[in-house]
Amino acid sequence: RCAGDDTRTVPLASSQAVVRIFSRQAHRGRSGLAGHGRILAFALWTGRYPHMMHAIPHAVFLHVEADSRDAGILSDALARVTRNIRIRRVSAAETALELISESGEGGPPFDCVVTSLCLPGLDGAGLARRLRQRFDAATLPVFGLTRDTPAATPESDWFDAVFQKAGDVRGILPAASAIVDLWFTQARRFHC
Repeated sequence: RCAGDDTRTVPLASSQAVVRIFSRQAHRGRSGLAGHGRILAFALWTGRYPHMMHAIPHAVFLHVEADSRDAGILSDALARVTRNIRIRRVSAAETALELISESGEGGPPFDCVVTSLCLPGLDGAGLARRLRQRFDAATLPVFGLTRDTPAATPESDWFDAVFQKAGDVRGILPAASAIVDLWFTQARRFHC
């Protein structure tokens, strides 16, 4: 963790989901994100701006999830947030690493990685750690999903944010909106 990291857990009353907003990028010269994280959390909490839509360009997210039902729920929720995101799903972290390693010098083949923390073999935190060794958050944002209430642990530091899974699309929709918003806000290719 960087000194002064701003990590907050915000329960969302309408969905039982929990959103953790990280503003670590403020320490990397990206001023303004810390304030944006607070505004995002407030907007989701009050429900005044439930989808905080941007003009999202076409993008490809890699979803690493062993549970087919959970994968379908997140896919449906992301489709409700924006139709411009395609999702490639794999069920193991090792497969995700193979796909990403095929990218070569041109950067990662995906715009964002969303991974379950509980995976067979290499877990989500291990995947995030290995991705962070190769790509910074502006090149390849990495978000985690867990059944448990997200807690501040050393493993969660490898993620841009960790969200609680939900049993239905309505429950995960606030987290899906936050993932898209955080991804768009920090993705370098949109702000160069």
